[in-house]
Amino acid sequence: GGSIFISTVNRTLTSFFWGLIIERVLFLAPRKTYQWSKYVQPQELIALLDSNHVSTKELSGLTFASTSGQWVMTSDLSSNYIIWARKELLSLRAKHGEVEGEGEKSNSKNEVEDNGEKENVE
Repeated sequence: GGSIFISTVNRTLTSFFWGLIIERVLFLAPRKTYQWSKYVQPQELIALLDSNHVSTKELSGLTFASTSGQWVMTSDLSSNYIIWARKELLSLRAKHGEVEGEGEKSNSKNEVEDNGEKENVE
């Protein structure tokens, strides 16, 4: 199992206009750096994670605070956001039929795998 942190841009009108301002008004990025059609909405990302048995733990907006020069987490998801998701080791084992009951590995014949071959251990 493990955690994944993804920071990306939401596909909204707000992010569309910020992309225009950054590229064409402030010239802070080359043209076509921000391709709005490729932005991902949070619900799309969550659905993709869920389909791969990865559970979303936290979702927050990210805003650049020009006064401090730092990114801060907010509840505003209209432009940038960050997501934390986790795939539990237990769910990985269950997916492959290796878990039984309280999370113990199913191994009724005391089998040990070595290089893909199983042998009985007494």
